Amino acid sequence: MFSKAFFIALFSLSASVAAGADDIVITQVASATHPVSRENAKGAAVGFEAFFARINASGGVNGRKVVLDVRDDHFIPPQTVSLVKETISGSKSLALFATVGTANLAELIKSGTLTANDMALVGPISGLPVLLGAPNVFPVRASYIDELRQIVKHSRTILRKRAVFLHLDTPLAADLTKELAIGMEEDGRQLLDSIAIAPVSDTGQMKQNVLKAVGKALISSPDMCVVFGPGSIGPAVIDAMREKIGQRVTIYLMSSSSADDIIRMSGVQNANGVIISQALPLPTDAGNRSVRQYLADMKRYAPKEQVSHLTLEGYLGARILYEGIKRASSNLTRTSLLASLNSLGKFDIGDFEVNYSANGKHGSTLVDMTLINKSGYLVH
Repeated sequence: MFSKAFFIALFSLSASVAAGADDIVITQVASATHPVSRENAKGAAVGFEAFFARINASGGVNGRKVVLDVRDDHFIPPQTVSLVKETISGSKSLALFATVGTANLAELIKSGTLTANDMALVGPISGLPVLLGAPNVFPVRASYIDELRQIVKHSRTILRKRAVFLHLDTPLAADLTKELAIGMEEDGRQLLDSIAIAPVSDTGQMKQNVLKAVGKALISSPDMCVVFGPGSIGPAVIDAMREKIGQRVTIYLMSSSSADDIIRMSGVQNANGVIISQALPLPTDAGNRSVRQYLADMKRYAPKEQVSHLTLEGYLGARILYEGIKRASSNLTRTSLLASLNSLGKFDIGDFEVNYSANGKHGSTLVDMTLINKSGYLVH
């Protein structure tokens, strides 16, 4: 999905950060190498770079460029915490950006590292409400609970009654399982099973884990399957389902999965008919003001990169971060940026609104149901 130029830029980021003494440094602690997290991590970085390329070309913030320092945690939660602590103590990083992974974010919040050091984390790639409402965390997207409610609502309209839930193996998935079960049971439908898939770095082993989970799921004869898991998990579930039973089960993927990756990994024939809940606007919708600016910046500053929900999420997170930096720029520190973001209030990026205040921090509530059609296009 991402170009060779992106990889060259990614691995040169640390050098560029060290070279600019006056640069405003933002750090992304996320794995661009693990098969579960890499597409989300890379997408967020591309969106960040596209947004700040325009800002930096216009003089930056009071003459200072904003740059991204990328650190790979290999999708291991304790390593996320370790790298964040290292970032705080050993660099001039102003804030964190787009940490990927529900378990990783949970471990970071539990450690107390953010609050102990007045460090803000903007745009984490996770949608669990209990994490997104944590101190010093500033969400962009709608929550996974919002997504599940829309999936339940949509499945009702197409008369699906028997669901299975395949999800990344994390204790935090229990909240999602509970929400899905409640939603299905409200009108006499049923969640038949909730099955965990262990995240491993070996792609072959990951496929085996998915095959085992799909085999177990099909025992109960479901007519719909909801999938929560980024990276290669969604495509692997699709391929296994199509091979075993064709199109007989409606597959719903949550926004942690990318339509572009699904089509690339599974092919158009297998991807046809897959429904994806999106916590962001359609990235090709030029009628949306924030998307229109995103498309212009991607065309000018990242022309070789693909327009996608993943890069749009990074772009919108960068836009929010920029607003916080601007408002605190007269005396820019970690503490002043945190205060600036906490007092942002209702902030409309352009047909996309977040709300950060003393009463709580909320990302957008938008959930858009999309479908991959037989031509390989994502449509409403």
